[in-house]
Amino acid sequence: MCFFKVISALVLGVLLYFVPGLLYAAPIPCCIKPHYHHPHRLYFDLGVGKTYDYARSNSFLENNGLVFGTLTTLTSYSTPFFFVGIGYQWTQDSPWFPYLNVGLQHRYTAPINVAGISNTAPINTTDYTYRMQQESWLIMTKADIYKWKRFMPYLTAGMGASFNRISQLFVNAPEVANQLTGSTTHSSDFSYSVGGGVDFIVKDDFWLSLGYFFDDFGKNKIDKVFANGLGPVFSLGELKNANLHANSFYLKARYLFA
Repeated sequence: MCFFKVISALVLGVLLYFVPGLLYAAPIPCCIKPHYHHPHRLYFDLGVGKTYDYARSNSFLENNGLVFGTLTTLTSYSTPFFFVGIGYQWTQDSPWFPYLNVGLQHRYTAPINVAGISNTAPINTTDYTYRMQQESWLIMTKADIYKWKRFMPYLTAGMGASFNRISQLFVNAPEVANQLTGSTTHSSDFSYSVGGGVDFIVKDDFWLSLGYFFDDFGKNKIDKVFANGLGPVFSLGELKNANLHANSFYLKARYLFA
């Protein structure tokens, strides 16, 4: 009998502890499950877009003054790009600055063939072409400014390193018997990006974004320029480019892990 009295006392104590909370708790509809937000969540981004005014700012090349003078790109270019990113997103229980993000982004821009002309070279008008490739790794930050229903405007900024490659440089000048060519050169430089856009929350774990980047990918260079007939030992100079800028528009999808 003592055993049953102890069990009864324990059951009664548990009921007295929990029943008041159950009686006064707000009811939860049968078809709606309570949802809990994590203060921070891992995200993965995948984006595609198109960059404009690409290589226009990259057109002014300075060397030792031996051959080229100033080379000017004939036109600006547009080319596709894509990027992936991974990082963390922090949630705040407020309509103002509801989400803050920090992560790593890798961007790859499709190669382009650049054509230009020089009217300042000692050998009169000089035509040139080269092929340019670019990719970058940036630490990106992003802040959603205000949440209105499913829409949130945001600002973003990042910095890191750009890895640029110039190849297939050919120069054709009337006074030069042989075409001039340049060595393929890989260079790295400081890079930064600023921009903004609008997030749309499709689901709690899936977002879409439309956005804009202004990018500075740093400088490119060509270590050696030489005449074909004279061989690579006879260098005519080194080309250094102005900073490569771009204006880019993109569509991005984000998946948020639980």
